Amino acid sequence: MTGTLPPISILIRAFNEGDRIGRTLESLQGLGQEIVVIDSGSTDNTVEIAESHGARVMYNKWAGFGPQRSFGEQQCRCDWVFYIDADEVVTPELKDEILDLFSAGKPKQACFLVRNTMVLPGDNQPRLFADFRKVPRLYNLKHARIKLDPSYDRMDMDSGYEMAC
Repeated sequence: MTGTLPPISILIRAFNEGDRIGRTLESLQGLGQEIVVIDSGSTDNTVEIAESHGARVMYNKWAGFGPQRSFGEQQCRCDWVFYIDADEVVTPELKDEILDLFSAGKPKQACFLVRNTMVLPGDNQPRLFADFRKVPRLYNLKHARIKLDPSYDRMDMDSGYEMAC
């Protein structure tokens, strides 16, 4: 995609992620129009690192996974949200896939599943036979949003819309 960035708000929940959030933010450059970090009271340099990468950082007291992410969704300026954990990294291949989705306009689907593969601490890549799962990470707030479950990240979607792989 050339020219402007796709209409995506990138959303990250954070708490004391200073030792890893920099890699995450570097992997996100050029993916969306804004990065929103919802911090629940970090006492390390998480906020400073996020701001140095151009993120808009807001404090919200921790009330659980769903409520924290829901608060973040309300702060996003774009209808499309890409959610990522502060210790995850977007591969160049995934970034290209997302940019391709928006190259001909906004996608018709409301939510996309993203393959999430575990890389153990100290490793630079997944181990042979590494565990993976597909999780809803790119979604349109007009038709999908996080449930307010404090224990899990689960999506609510309008009827008639499905998740795309």
